[in-house]
Amino acid sequence: AFLVNQDGRIAYIGHPMGLDSVLEEVISGKHDLEAAVASNSVQLMVKKAMRTRDWAGVLKFIDAMLGKDKDRYAKLVLHKFEILLFYTKEYDKAYTVGRELLPTYLKDDVQMLTSVAWPTLDNKRIEKRDPDLALEAAKRANELTNGVESSILDTLAYAYYHKGDVKKALVLQKK
Repeated sequence: AFLVNQDGRIAYIGHPMGLDSVLEEVISGKHDLEAAVASNSVQLMVKKAMRTRDWAGVLKFIDAMLGKDKDRYAKLVLHKFEILLFYTKEYDKAYTVGRELLPTYLKDDVQMLTSVAWPTLDNKRIEKRDPDLALEAAKRANELTNGVESSILDTLAYAYYHKGDVKKALVLQKK
C-alpha cells in the first residue's frame, strides 16, 4: 500500500497494516516525512548490512541522525538497540540503549515494549540476557493493557520466571 500526503508526496510505502498510524499523522499534519525517510534508509541499510556485515556504518548513520535531532529521529533508537543486541552482540551497550528507550520513546507503545522484552528473554542468539530490562518493559506493557492481554501476561510471567520469581510467574500464567 502507499499513501500520498497533502503536498502530493508519497508519505508511506509498505504493508497495509502499517498504514493506520501514518494516515493519522498525515491527516493531523504531524507526519514527518524526513524522519520517515531516515527510518526507511536505516531499514535498507540494515538489509544491506546483513549481506555485507557493515554494522558500524549503520550505527554511525543512526548516531548522526540522532545527533542531528534526537526527538525527530527517535524511532531509530530501536534499530540501534536491535543491531547492538542481535548483530554486533554488544550486549551492555544494547541494554543501556534499551534502558534509555523505556521511559522515553517506548513508554506508551505496547508492541515496541514487547519487542524489547521478549527477545531479551527468549532469543536463542542472545548469549547475555537482561531480565531486569525485560521485566521493566513487560510491566509497562501490562500496565498499558490493563493486565488483560494474554500475550503480554505471558511475557511478564516469563520475565518473572527469569528473575527467579516462579510463584509470581505461575500466578500470571494462570490468568
